Amino acid sequence: MKDRWSVAALAILVGGIALIAYSLLTPAGVGTHGGMGGGHRTGYDVLNIVLAVIGAGMASGSGVFFLLRNVPTEPPSIRRAEPPLTVPPELPSTVGPVEPATGGDNALILRLLNGDERTVFRSLVDAGGEQLQRDIVAGTKMSDAKVSRVLDRLEEKGLVVRERKGMGNVVRISVDRSS
Repeated sequence: MKDRWSVAALAILVGGIALIAYSLLTPAGVGTHGGMGGGHRTGYDVLNIVLAVIGAGMASGSGVFFLLRNVPTEPPSIRRAEPPLTVPPELPSTVGPVEPATGGDNALILRLLNGDERTVFRSLVDAGGEQLQRDIVAGTKMSDAKVSRVLDRLEEKGLVVRERKGMGNVVRISVDRSS
């Protein structure tokens, strides 16, 4: 069905261009002007102008159809869903307070994360492994919604745990071995 519409749009495009060409290439005689040569004046009458406008509408409408026919109707997914990060059995199931050093398991985890995930996880590492979600928002200069989405992904990977505390959340680094 899509190919039939393409053929129809192509025919309309060609017809529109033909109307424009016809209206511009067939000027009408509008009379003579006085003077020494008594020459004949030509110009465009109302019919030529109407045909040119209709042709332009046909050509531009089918051109827009060609431009928009390959636009996806659903927004593309930004990333494929990644499998949860698996942790070797020799690592502890919960990481306690973390030193802000760059070595060890946290450095490996940081290398495996994308940019926003890495920024949020680094904020947690620098805070000793536990931080209020609103402090992560303030420290990373990300919006609350963005930090929440990043924390959702980190929770899916088994790297952090959020616990309700009053009106906010406490976020802790946690390595989940069950994934």
